[in-house]
Amino acid sequence: MGKIASAAELAELLGQIKAPAEHRHPFKEYTYDELTNAPTKVYLCGDDDRPVLLTDALWQTMGLLKSGKTYFCMELGFCIAFGLKFHGLPTKEGNVAYIIAEGGIGRNFQRVLALCAKYQDELRVKFRIPKGDGYIAGAMNSGKFNLIDNPVNLASPDPKKNFGVDVLMDQLAHKPYVAVFLDTWARMLGSRSWRNCDPRGRTSVGAATPRHQPSHWPAILIEKLCKGLASDDLAYYMS
Repeated sequence: MGKIASAAELAELLGQIKAPAEHRHPFKEYTYDELTNAPTKVYLCGDDDRPVLLTDALWQTMGLLKSGKTYFCMELGFCIAFGLKFHGLPTKEGNVAYIIAEGGIGRNFQRVLALCAKYQDELRVKFRIPKGDGYIAGAMNSGKFNLIDNPVNLASPDPKKNFGVDVLMDQLAHKPYVAVFLDTWARMLGSRSWRNCDPRGRTSVGAATPRHQPSHWPAILIEKLCKGLASDDLAYYMS
């Protein structure tokens, strides 16, 4: 006959069993207790005095043609991936995927090499490679800063085929990611001849035959990537 648990033992046992978290309706008004226990903001880059990028966020970088948008954002992703200060600002380290829709991986790798040279001392310490160029291979093979040079077809009617979002998520091998960069996302919105874009990165007339209203594209992307990349503080960049 089994032993009967005492009241104290039973209370201790029940205390170890966590009750399922109650689903909070998005339109429910906050109480004082909820407000005082609300989580504080977490930055991927910056702080309260110098805010740059929050976790679990969607942001877009805009600028003139050839104004340095890609290099700026690539450096930001590079610093987040390796936990380096971005122009003196703190970062929250985590894996990054940088999707270069314009292609040209060789040319863009030159940008990465320039970043490796700029942060050479920090990378040598991080990967314990004091001499030689091995620190570059160590950084790029670490799975922290991941380059992809093919656009994703965000407007595909079937995201599980060809270059759809689900195909991207299946291919990404270093989950969880804290940031995904889409550079440029305008090149990823056509459902047919979506590679045919003008030099400024805008989808050409006749090339895009979107299946959803434009305002829905980022929401669809966020929903699918959030479900697939398994990170509570995933951020997205769209150029």
